Amino acid sequence: NGLAHAMLLCAAAQCGSSPQLFAGSAVLGAGLGVGLSAWITRDGISGGPAQVINSAAAWGSYQGTLLATMLAEPADPSWRPWVTISLAGLAGTGVGTFVAYQFQPAGGPVAMVNSGGIWASVLTTLFMSPAFQYLAVDTLQTVNLVAANGGMLLLGVVSQYVQISRGRMFLIDAGGVLGLL
Repeated sequence: NGLAHAMLLCAAAQCGSSPQLFAGSAVLGAGLGVGLSAWITRDGISGGPAQVINSAAAWGSYQGTLLATMLAEPADPSWRPWVTISLAGLAGTGVGTFVAYQFQPAGGPVAMVNSGGIWASVLTTLFMSPAFQYLAVDTLQTVNLVAANGGMLLLGVVSQYVQISRGRMFLIDAGGVLGLL
């Protein structure tokens, strides 16, 4: 995550024209991310909480990407989308950290929530694909954002009543992918 945020902020600062500066910021961000993670979890962290932090960071970045493109105006400065994605990813990391330490979720429920978001987003895109030529890009992204969050919320509630392992969720998702193919 530190690497990704350093690269996003470097892109926002338009330091990509210098390969040395871009690489240096990426290495610095990765080092800060690893160092901060090692310091915060110096007493250890189990799989479920680690998974929820990483998942929330990824979902935050995904939602930040959707928001950045939905809200973009042609006259927007070129740094705004990169900062939006980074801030949303950091917000996701914060939410995931809160959930990890407050609720100590197991890996199965976290995988179920991720699955809900992924499948809601994928199926929304597939069902809306015949209308792509008639819809504005931000309309699809708005619907996708709502669907992904709704899918995560729905399966988050279901995960409180159904005990499932990460391996079982992997098999369910693999079956879904094979069904799509």
